[in-house]
Amino acid sequence: MCIILFNGQSHFSARATTTLILIASLTVQMTCMTTLSEYSSEMGGVHAFVPKAAVVSSRQRRIRVGYSVVGSSLGAITRQKPQRLEENVEGVLYVNDRCINCAACAQFAPTVFDRSPANTNAPFHRVYHQPSSESDVEQARAALSACPVAAIRVENSAALSHAGHSKLSPADEALAKQLAIRQPPTNNRLLKQPSSSSPLPLFPRPVLDHLQHVYFLGHHNEASFGATPYLVRGSGTNNNDSNHHPEVLWVMVDVPKFSASSVKAVTSLTGPNGPSFLFLTHVDDTADHQKWKDAFPSLQRIFHSGDLGPYNWLHDETLEDVEVLLCNNNNNNNSINNKDSVPSNNHKPMMAWNLQGDVLCLPEDVEKEEFVIWATPGHSPGSIALLYRPEKVLFTGDTYAYSTRDGGGMSGFPRYGNDLPLQSRTLNTMLQHADQWDIIAPGHGHIRDYSSTPEKQTMKESEMKHAIQTLVK
Repeated sequence: MCIILFNGQSHFSARATTTLILIASLTVQMTCMTTLSEYSSEMGGVHAFVPKAAVVSSRQRRIRVGYSVVGSSLGAITRQKPQRLEENVEGVLYVNDRCINCAACAQFAPTVFDRSPANTNAPFHRVYHQPSSESDVEQARAALSACPVAAIRVENSAALSHAGHSKLSPADEALAKQLAIRQPPTNNRLLKQPSSSSPLPLFPRPVLDHLQHVYFLGHHNEASFGATPYLVRGSGTNNNDSNHHPEVLWVMVDVPKFSASSVKAVTSLTGPNGPSFLFLTHVDDTADHQKWKDAFPSLQRIFHSGDLGPYNWLHDETLEDVEVLLCNNNNNNNSINNKDSVPSNNHKPMMAWNLQGDVLCLPEDVEKEEFVIWATPGHSPGSIALLYRPEKVLFTGDTYAYSTRDGGGMSGFPRYGNDLPLQSRTLNTMLQHADQWDIIAPGHGHIRDYSSTPEKQTMKESEMKHAIQTLVK
């Protein structure tokens, strides 16, 4: 508890510091020395990315809040300097021990970053290959920019010299300069903008070259465990409600960290009015939603009531006030066989809504919509997925995502689900509706594109069946 109090203060007055230390001195020392694995069991979702079994390394890392207790005295509080992980390959680019294992780095730069090998007992990602091409550099810069805890760092000669080490070689010095995220990208086609001498932002950037209207936003949020935020452009022509929406609407999927730079990234596409909707896949990834609402009052937040009450482990009461609060009509948030769900041939029905929260009962109702919301309970009772029908992209949150564990692959995150049998039924129903989606845009890990060849369509089925098996075994 005392460490959390320290973390909550970015600046201390002498009186505040003394008071906090006195409070700390009244607590049991072992409380202050709690490891992240112990703390994570109280935090609900944080252990999804730092497994209990692998948290305590030989360094006996403390809770990663920026402060630590030194020695046996509770009165000695110091700022702990992040350390370069030993698992990194030699070179200027590295990951330090602030890493929360969210996999954003491997998502954007898979040729540079991966998960530390299991035999290292380190729940982190690392640099396994220093950037050696323009593409590597560009991807590594995106990872640098997206990292929610600034755990990706670049060595510099000044710091090395100050620490008594040799300066960088000319080649490493050149690479370090190329990795600076404030420089223009080396490949301007990613942003579909002409070359310019002025710096261009790394985000937003298209999710895939052949997708016209789906973007990565970057600015991953530590409070949402580094989940990937997206922005999707819709035409707005499918709105059947009485409100007059603009011809172009923008849907933000999950929440970027709120900051001046993230607002600039979003409005560079949406214009000054910001996004039309904020789609919240589940409670874990809702941090800063109220800040975005305050900044853009017309924003319509979409959330499922299944993640309220006892499942709102964040205790965020503002989630009860979202503009579109979904609930299943039979008051059973754990049912994906609701009688009002959309039937599809002989497939199991999938509970579905449009962006305004209207239940879609018939296939012809779905066909009128650009965006369709599916109830996908299991990882959490209120998990929902968003289908962008024009480009057959399914945003799945943590219900079905890419894990870098054990070499990487699609997963339902079985270690962290609320109801694994239910989640396996959810995935099975999603698989029966696989003709409606070709691209998975998950909350964590790599985009999966099954659209190009029959072999990839076969892979779509086999990967989801494997994920289902891991949930039920």
